[in-house]
Amino acid sequence: MELMYSRIEPLKTLHETRSTDEFVEAFVVEIPATLASKALSIVKPILPNDRTLSFAHLRRVCTLNHLPVDLAWRRDYDSNGLNTVFLLVPNSPLLPWYKICETFAEHIQIEGLPRCFNAVVPRYAPLTSEQAILWTERYWPTQFNPAAQLLQDAPPLNQLRRVIAELDTSATTHFLQIARAAAHDAKINGLGCGTGAVIVNPKTGQIMLLRLMRGGGVTRRPPTTAPISLDLAGQRTTP
Repeated sequence: MELMYSRIEPLKTLHETRSTDEFVEAFVVEIPATLASKALSIVKPILPNDRTLSFAHLRRVCTLNHLPVDLAWRRDYDSNGLNTVFLLVPNSPLLPWYKICETFAEHIQIEGLPRCFNAVVPRYAPLTSEQAILWTERYWPTQFNPAAQLLQDAPPLNQLRRVIAELDTSATTHFLQIARAAAHDAKINGLGCGTGAVIVNPKTGQIMLLRLMRGGGVTRRPPTTAPISLDLAGQRTTP
């Protein structure tokens, strides 16, 4: 077995591995400006329970001046001097327009409101501030929050740094060699596909479990306190 060199590298987040941007349809609901502060709380009980449609990266309520030109153009009716705002709501089979109307009906006594038209918005948060600006101009006011992105898609940054520091030791290379040797043994004996993992108690250095990844499942070896020695090529030298 050739010599293996270890390297600690954080995995990319869901957003970073996204190859293309995904867009979804949404309702733009025009309501009286007096409801701006509580519009989302009014409609929240009927919103679909889908994290990908939370629209946390989008401004949920905005004025006509903040609408992209295309959306402002679609609002092709006379407001009759009404002071209104626009609420963004997911367009889902579980949330038809009539249900939104019924929900707002008891809060609005103005004829003709609420009004609604369709929009297309980005499903996921932007990866850069430049992308947020572009989406704001084309689709809907969009916010870029790098801190929120880390919280949604990865552990906190200070936790990642601490784990990297703990793993950046010679012991890590030793345990990686053990996992690799175990996977190699399993493969040549027809018990696995050549991939292994080792679970280690970080305080004592005790190997708690060896896992051999198989095509149809996982093979487990019991915990052991016996040392496993490897030569420089990763070969086991003790039984």
